Amino acid sequence: MVFRIVSRVRELFRVMRDLPSDDSIRRRTLAINAQLAKLQEARLAQEKFREEAALQEVHAIVSQMTQLKESLTAAEQAAVEFVDQLGDQATVQLEDEWNKKAETLMTTVAKTQERLGADLPQLSNDSVLDSKNKTK
Repeated sequence: MVFRIVSRVRELFRVMRDLPSDDSIRRRTLAINAQLAKLQEARLAQEKFREEAALQEVHAIVSQMTQLKESLTAAEQAAVEFVDQLGDQATVQLEDEWNKKAETLMTTVAKTQERLGADLPQLSNDSVLDSKNKTK
């Protein structure tokens, strides 16, 4: 009973001060709460969208990094093969040069021996044998 009287007095003061009624305040509070809930849902949806976009971007970056790694690995392998080929070619070229130099040297030695042999008097086998026998 006291509660009813207090409620009526409060309602009277609201009317006199031109304040909204309890029902109006409740409706407004419910509307504000509903609007707040919608805003929170929208904020959560935006956060989820941003997270998904960021995750997709990270996946794209990881994919690009993987492709770059594969490309670099292939480039390294190609460089190693190229260097090996250059080394093989250089080895073959050096061997050819050394063989040519050795051949030239052998030819020079052979020509020098021929000239020396032509300059020396020919010794017969008998004189060579005689000189050997004398030394014995």
